[in-house]
Amino acid sequence: IINSYNLPGNISIRERNKLYYGFLNNYTSKNTRTAYAKDLSHYLNWLFEKFPNTSEFQADHDHLVAYKEFLIGQVGGRTKKSFSRRSINRALACLGAFYEHLFIKGLVKENPTRRLRRFKIGKDVVTVDLSDEQVRRLFSVIDVSSSSGILHRAVLSVLFSTGMRHGELVNLKFENLVQEN
Repeated sequence: IINSYNLPGNISIRERNKLYYGFLNNYTSKNTRTAYAKDLSHYLNWLFEKFPNTSEFQADHDHLVAYKEFLIGQVGGRTKKSFSRRSINRALACLGAFYEHLFIKGLVKENPTRRLRRFKIGKDVVTVDLSDEQVRRLFSVIDVSSSSGILHRAVLSVLFSTGMRHGELVNLKFENLVQEN
């Protein structure tokens, strides 16, 4: 992920890459790992270019806000990199998970993304395989008076509202959930 040898901080490039790959290997979906690797690499390169004396371990909330603003400036821009709001949210989710990983390992004092606001994306049904009416009918036959019905409704709600893959849902842990106000 990191190719430069002029990095701030006192952790070697080998140790950093080991840390990054350890973070990415938490995800079972190859697509998620690929997207998060690109997001993390993009952020780290931006951070080291814009703030050459700041390591990823020293970055704070203000650095993350600046990165978000940078990404927003790229939305619809005429640059090589143009980011949709969903892509920005995914990048921020990646960084949130990455900094939580660093926090758990004791490498940062706090997760600087905790107060970082994301875009509100409409709650449209993500699937294109079923019509809105088919989705409504599917939900209407679930018996929510039983605990298994409640679970089925929750599973389908997560799948339809996020576009999450089956493997990602199966491996979802409570710690992966972020509550938004």
